Amino acid sequence: MAIGSSVIYLASEVIPSDSRPWVQALDGFRRVFGDSHPDTLSAIGNLAKLFYRQGRYADAEPLYRKMLDVERRELGDAHPGTLGSITNLATVLKDQDACAEAESLYREALDGSRRELGDAHPTTLSAIHNLANLLKQQGKYDDAEPLIRQALDGFRRVFGDAHPTTFSAIQNLANLLKQQGKYADAEPLYRKALDGRRRVLGDAHSDTLSSIGNLANLLSDQGKHDDAESLFREALDDRRRELGDAHPDTLSSINNLAISLKHQGKYADAVPLYREALDGRRRELGDTHPDTLASIEDLAVSLEDQGKYDEAVPLFREAINGKRRELGGVTLASMNNLAIWLHEQGKYSDAEPLCREALNGLRRDLGDVHPITMNVINNLAALLFKQGKYADAEPLYREALDGKRRELGDAHPHTLGTMNNLAIFLRDQGKYDDAEPLCREALDNRRRELGDTHPDTLMSIHDLAVLLYMRGKYADAEPLYREALDGYRRELGDAHPKYGDTCYNFAGFLQKQEKFSEAASFYDQAAHAYEQSYGADHEETRDARKKADACRELAM
Repeated sequence: MAIGSSVIYLASEVIPSDSRPWVQALDGFRRVFGDSHPDTLSAIGNLAKLFYRQGRYADAEPLYRKMLDVERRELGDAHPGTLGSITNLATVLKDQDACAEAESLYREALDGSRRELGDAHPTTLSAIHNLANLLKQQGKYDDAEPLIRQALDGFRRVFGDAHPTTFSAIQNLANLLKQQGKYADAEPLYRKALDGRRRVLGDAHSDTLSSIGNLANLLSDQGKHDDAESLFREALDDRRRELGDAHPDTLSSINNLAISLKHQGKYADAVPLYREALDGRRRELGDTHPDTLASIEDLAVSLEDQGKYDEAVPLFREAINGKRRELGGVTLASMNNLAIWLHEQGKYSDAEPLCREALNGLRRDLGDVHPITMNVINNLAALLFKQGKYADAEPLYREALDGKRRELGDAHPHTLGTMNNLAIFLRDQGKYDDAEPLCREALDNRRRELGDTHPDTLMSIHDLAVLLYMRGKYADAEPLYREALDGYRRELGDAHPKYGDTCYNFAGFLQKQEKFSEAASFYDQAAHAYEQSYGADHEETRDARKKADACRELAM
């Protein structure tokens, strides 16, 4: 959203659900004064803002276009009011992923502000900042970073280090660094923004709570789940107290805490929060608001993770249909999520066309090397791999890895994830000599960048253990299995499904060596984790119990 533009709103403002009074007011002004009167333009702007805040971007857009057309004609292209309307239209286009037109408008607003107001004027600095955020959204990190730093330097000069606008720019720079995988550089900036906002604005201010949430998300990405959960709970408690249970910001905090709990495998705690957030958003924002649709999808993913497929799939379809209807073409991420769900269900013929449609749309809208596009390339490769279409899958894996190396760097978490996936693909085809160097590169980078106990590092340790086991290198594999087990137990707990998966695979490793008694123990631990996460009747729980019993019989 544009800093200082007319589409900025206070978090404490209530979003009216009924737009009819604003529509009637605009109709009245048009009838009495005509389209170009200042009062009519004000009414157009108010209705556009309301639609924007309700998430009705497609309804807001023509109003912002009308307002801009009139102001260009009546005030000229360089008038501050016109430049503000250019920014507003760019913002509503950005939020509909119409990035090319949005970028052109943001650049026009920036050029006009530079020319009319000078490089150091706050409006110009805000225009630089807006353009940087759009470039960041498009994955153009190298173009965005110098602009964000330029804006931050300007805000510091104009407002000082302790001004709210400066804090916002610090936080946005931290967001950019986080998206580039530069966690060590991002964390001190998040903490600086948070400390400043606590000191200047107070613990319960909406900007402070936003900083708490951003820092919590970073800590979660670093695998520091206990620290993240504590911050998410602080933000939620403050918002419940200051804003009430039904405020949109409170509902966002509820959803964020649910996501944190899900990442820790605490599904029993997460799902009620997902449901609370969804129920509140349906009631306060409506069934088709973007935040409601996001909640529908989040709940669907969590239910799918628990194996509750009958509940999950109607929610996935509701999210997709809602986004098609309300947001036009902004359904690509949802289509990809549904494709992943169908993939995991083994419904490959249903999943593949959805995944291809999502990928084609992302290639068209964001380009081949956008991080989101490359993630979907990776997902399609995995889907083809599961169908045995190895010749089609491998070039996609390699395209995703090459693109991520080039755009994000060798050590970025997304690059390492794709590297690990390609290694597993090659391993499962018996191409051990090709797989092992990639597996070790991913593990070495994760140890260095994320630490030995990050969940992604533990996954790489486990995957290398499996590879060495498949090569018959039992002595090399066993300490890696045990390291992964100890790490998962310590970091995620013995009820997390990842701990369960590692126990299950290690049990198979022991069973292969006829260590049946110890294998039965690890199958039991896997069954316990699956039961806590998925339920006693889930197929993975039953399978682990059955194998534990079989190993006990063999041990006698």
